[in-house]
Amino acid sequence: MQLEKVFGSNFNTKEALKKIKEYGFTSTEAYVFWNRIEPEKGKFDFSYYDEEVKRVKDAGLKWLPFVLVGPNYAAPQWRLKEETFVPLVCLEHNKECPIESIWNLNLREHITRVLEAICDHYGPWDVIEAVMPGISGDYGEAIFPVHGNWPGVYHGHSGYWAGDPLAMASFQVYLKEKYKTIDALNKAHRESYDTWDEVRPKLAHKCNRSAFLDMVLWYKQSMTDYADFWMGECRRIFGADMSLYLCTGGCEQPYHGSDFAAQARVCAKHGAGLRLTNEVNKFYENFAWTVHPWSACNYYGAYYGLEPVGLITPRGYRERLFGTMAYGNNEFHTYGIFDVETLDMKYEDKDWEFFIKNYSNVVLKANEINLNKDMKTIGIFYPMDRSIFDGEVPKSILFVIKMLRHNFPVSVICETMILDGALDKLDTLYIMDAEFTRKEVIEKIVDWAKTKGKQIFANGLLKDIELEEVPEFNELFGINKDTEECRGHVDTFIIPNKDFENLSKKDHLYCEKSFMNLDKGAVPLSASREDKALVEIFKKPIGTVYPMFYKDTPNSNGFCRCIMYTGVCDLVHDPEELWTSNGCFEALLKDVAQRSKVKYFDLKEGEVARAMLFGKELVLTETELKLE
Repeated sequence: MQLEKVFGSNFNTKEALKKIKEYGFTSTEAYVFWNRIEPEKGKFDFSYYDEEVKRVKDAGLKWLPFVLVGPNYAAPQWRLKEETFVPLVCLEHNKECPIESIWNLNLREHITRVLEAICDHYGPWDVIEAVMPGISGDYGEAIFPVHGNWPGVYHGHSGYWAGDPLAMASFQVYLKEKYKTIDALNKAHRESYDTWDEVRPKLAHKCNRSAFLDMVLWYKQSMTDYADFWMGECRRIFGADMSLYLCTGGCEQPYHGSDFAAQARVCAKHGAGLRLTNEVNKFYENFAWTVHPWSACNYYGAYYGLEPVGLITPRGYRERLFGTMAYGNNEFHTYGIFDVETLDMKYEDKDWEFFIKNYSNVVLKANEINLNKDMKTIGIFYPMDRSIFDGEVPKSILFVIKMLRHNFPVSVICETMILDGALDKLDTLYIMDAEFTRKEVIEKIVDWAKTKGKQIFANGLLKDIELEEVPEFNELFGINKDTEECRGHVDTFIIPNKDFENLSKKDHLYCEKSFMNLDKGAVPLSASREDKALVEIFKKPIGTVYPMFYKDTPNSNGFCRCIMYTGVCDLVHDPEELWTSNGCFEALLKDVAQRSKVKYFDLKEGEVARAMLFGKELVLTETELKLE
């Protein structure tokens, strides 16, 4: 595995480059704009970059060109004026943006020419360590324009850039392949089209839920296909041994058009990696925003690198270093790491020395034997379908991810990964606040649970896109057509169970949601007490409600266990909170994790986080990094 520590700043003097080399960095990164290397069509001129690249090479470093073709500010004026140029058009205002449509096949001919020219010119220099294409986005990411770069220069905003003629034609082809007939489309979308030519991408408030889901899935697939073309050309042109990174970013908001799992799959297809621009100063924040693509890269077989969103504090560097080692990443990208005047490191040298030693001697060896990638984890369902309608992944799910990572190794799994078979890598799936997803995804989950001898932990029902219940899913937990979901404050008592040793030590559970009239096969873990006062008031028996229960379903691999929990999902008991955990959630999590043999991290005072590395535990404390 290649160790890449990329320093992407403007420090390009001999003194700075020497310092970079001394600290163990291997390359510098530069934005390579199309308009700077081909100011006139067909006439390439690399003089703008040659002097810088020569200094990098003379310093014993390598170079990483970030090749920007897609953004407006990187496009040559002659291209913007060509008849074959097709601008993006937004659905919100039906206005053009002078950023080229990713559906324009004519642009791809230019992309190939630019990549070939860079390879032909700098290949003989033996200076390129990796290549990263800047395909779209505001800054080259594999996403659609989000904010624009300079307000007032052109029409730019967060929204759906799917209104140009080539986009509409692509959308029609996508729906034809899915529905086959216009009648089937009309039934699913509740429309009355007469011909396919009438079909247009629509915003959420102008169509039903299934139609909007189809639009966004097509939008994401279009960006994935565009990334596939770019990575394929990079691999063909720069050769089998060149490291390649697809730059992506954001938090997979639906209007970004990004599907990190699908992008990781594309990278794996081409023997490449994913570079995500999402890190800040706190490890658990970083983890919540980076674990999805990391999980996907592990599953599909792509390598992974991370970039900070902005400037990082000294402590933030330590937490980033910990995250890079815990993930086993191939790349550590950073900038602003030196003081501008003195060129001194902005953080503790001991942290950096620890990182360099153990990153090269431990993490890379771990990658070679796939150690971190095969480690058992708590698998959390990452509901990208819900994010399509909510605008982003719910904050409650990010909270659960951060909370569970304090004590367990965690990975996440989205719909794309489930449909590609990634459930088979897990022993347990946690479904927390997901609420709904595509029915075919639920069917995959049900089949996995029934046939593989696994377990599911859920804190509520999982419905289909149209918010209809899926009986097959409900039955896994012992919920049938006569079961009633109850709302209201209730304090229940814990029912001891030998399979739930930690939970059995608790005495009660408060909740606001529970179920009654379960299947006979459902086993309660807590139940409401008999309330004689209510019986007296209503003059009839009051049904027992269950906020915690499970059902075992025998199969050829033993049995699957599906556990429902509707109490407070919090590992921290805060007596000042109105509704606070009394430890039942943590106890139940430990019991579930023990059955799937997931490591439990027991954090000591002063420790921030732990991770497994090569049979040892990597520890991040308030003051240092260390191995135990």
